[in-house]
Amino acid sequence: MAVIRPEISTDPAELEQIAIRYLQDGFPEWQPADGDLMTWLIGAHARMIAEERDIAADVPIEQILRPLGEEVHQILPRVATGATVNAVVTLIDDSGYTVPEGTEVLVRTAGDDGVTMAVTDDVTVRPGEGVAGEFVRTTVRLRAISGREGIAGNGLRAGRNSAVLIRPLEFVTEVALLDESTGGTDAETDEQYLQRLVDTLALTSPVPILPEDFAALARQQPGVSRALAFNDTVLREEILRITTQASTRAEIEDLTNGVRASITSGLTAAQLTTALSALNPVVEGGPAGTAPFTVRLRNYRRFGPWQFTIYGSSVTDARTLGSLVVEQRAGVEAVKERAITVAVVGPDGAEVSANTLRGVKDAIEAVRELNWDVSVIGPSSNVINVDFAAVTWPTYAASTVQQTAEAALEAYLSPARWGMGDALGDADSSVWVEERVVRYLEIAQVLNEVPGLRYVTSLTVTGPTAADASGNITMTGLAPMPKAGEINGRVTEG
Repeated sequence: MAVIRPEISTDPAELEQIAIRYLQDGFPEWQPADGDLMTWLIGAHARMIAEERDIAADVPIEQILRPLGEEVHQILPRVATGATVNAVVTLIDDSGYTVPEGTEVLVRTAGDDGVTMAVTDDVTVRPGEGVAGEFVRTTVRLRAISGREGIAGNGLRAGRNSAVLIRPLEFVTEVALLDESTGGTDAETDEQYLQRLVDTLALTSPVPILPEDFAALARQQPGVSRALAFNDTVLREEILRITTQASTRAEIEDLTNGVRASITSGLTAAQLTTALSALNPVVEGGPAGTAPFTVRLRNYRRFGPWQFTIYGSSVTDARTLGSLVVEQRAGVEAVKERAITVAVVGPDGAEVSANTLRGVKDAIEAVRELNWDVSVIGPSSNVINVDFAAVTWPTYAASTVQQTAEAALEAYLSPARWGMGDALGDADSSVWVEERVVRYLEIAQVLNEVPGLRYVTSLTVTGPTAADASGNITMTGLAPMPKAGEINGRVTEG
């Protein structure tokens, strides 16, 4: 496909005729006349526009399309490369010398004209490697220096082109080419680059290939502000069903994997742990008949926790006293070739609706390659709790500083700002870096930057996983996002 160079008319008379024909299309009976104000206005505007078109006509199309190709489409121009050739360097004796990298050699083409080349790497001849009393020869690799690249450096060869050091080395007596120089290429001309750009773009299609392609396609859909794509990852749905039967029995069943556990009345904490062992439980609370048990399933971190109140003759979910069937759904990451999972969020980091998720999936399915497994999900929300105590500077009210500090923590833990990096201040940014760790020191920094807060005396951060040795919390799930939970501050005046 050829590069089309638009012709820009700069003739005022021709521009006048364009305007007149436009008016006559709307008002067929109107005719220009020398005394008609409209005719004068058309002429004046035509001359002003002609000046602007003169400027536009002077701008080479290369200055417009080349940055477009390089910056937007990432089609880089082909730069010139330097020719290379092997050369033999003759040394004065076998005392041991190094021909340093960058040593410049002029390979003559005619008289004192030629191609400047440089040694590509240090070449060392150790003492005694030659025959005592005789010249020592070693081989070096030469490449045309910057500014002398191109095909002009090709075809230089021994017997036809002599070589000489530009800055003599006292231990070198002679330099001679060993073979023929090759590999030099000229840089693309603007015309060649534009032609390759046109040909390349003609072959492109909206089919997503790389993970970022899927994310970019998702961001084009209504209601989506940011998106992340995970390659070779599929989200396998898990369904957990909780059933209480007449307040005497409860079952927790993994419908996806076929795992079931039952609990009955009269169980102690140890017995409850044993009864739910297939689900890897953590049981807290009790004792039975006095306080409810809280059950967390370590194999199913996206579910629960639940409170069960167990009496001597009954067991109930804390939300009901009668029969109950509750299903909770979540997803588990699984590795699968030719699978892609795209996580999306809406404005302010909010989860999008089911209809939006379906719309994104439909848009991807419409253009994807065959045999791809596509999942579209929202972020994995992780509740982060912060407890802190601090002291104010004098003249600052403790209550005001505490409110400001708690608001700052809620803003830091907001999904609207999470993962935006340097684009944090750009409300329209589509940047989303997967940041899985809520860092203790960053939370401390947020507090230290609160106006009026002098220093922090204690700080505890908790979340879905235990804090590491540095106090950091690693969030769980695919495309994790924090969500401010309980933010408890105790600020006193200094």
